Amino acid sequence: MLPRNLTARLGVIVGLLNLGFMAMAQGEPFTSTNRPAIKSELRPGETVGDHQIQRAYVRFGTNLFVFVVPDGFTLNAADPEKIILSNPEGDCFITLRLARQTVQDPAADLKFCRETALQRFPGAELSTEFEEFALNRSGPAFDLKWRIGGAEQLARIIFISSPAGLLEFSLVTTPKKFSTGRRILVSVMAGLQSGPESTIVTTPALGCS
Repeated sequence: MLPRNLTARLGVIVGLLNLGFMAMAQGEPFTSTNRPAIKSELRPGETVGDHQIQRAYVRFGTNLFVFVVPDGFTLNAADPEKIILSNPEGDCFITLRLARQTVQDPAADLKFCRETALQRFPGAELSTEFEEFALNRSGPAFDLKWRIGGAEQLARIIFISSPAGLLEFSLVTTPKKFSTGRRILVSVMAGLQSGPESTIVTTPALGCS
């Protein structure tokens, strides 16, 4: 029998993989010709205490998004379809991707988002549905839970419309770290900026670890 902490970590990793495999399950599938190129760059910023702020400059095609990378997290942009932030322990992941290039009417988007959230994790139960905010806009958000090897796993998925299309933020982690993960995800989204680089204002960060 695997140790409980190892089982929980494997569950989070499996959930993250499912998040990738199901990315194109619904809506307008991207192809090699219409998939927006995702490029990212880390830039050092001001120092808060003994920590230097790192900002991620992420481009979906011609659309620029900027956010502060949480203290201690690593940014992985190896996958051309998404940006992944992970904690040092490897059991808390925050992902940013473009779920769809078009934004439809609210009712159609809500249906698409709910179905997409459920299909990200086959067998998961939708526990909560609510609204979250980013870029001065609101969007549907969903909490999900499921079990892998007896260990409970939790996820939160949030959809926000943007100039690039429908952004998808997701958090995958263990119940023990879900509260902290939610706070970090909210911090990332609250500081998210979009627009031409000349309009991005990098106000001093108060810390988001």
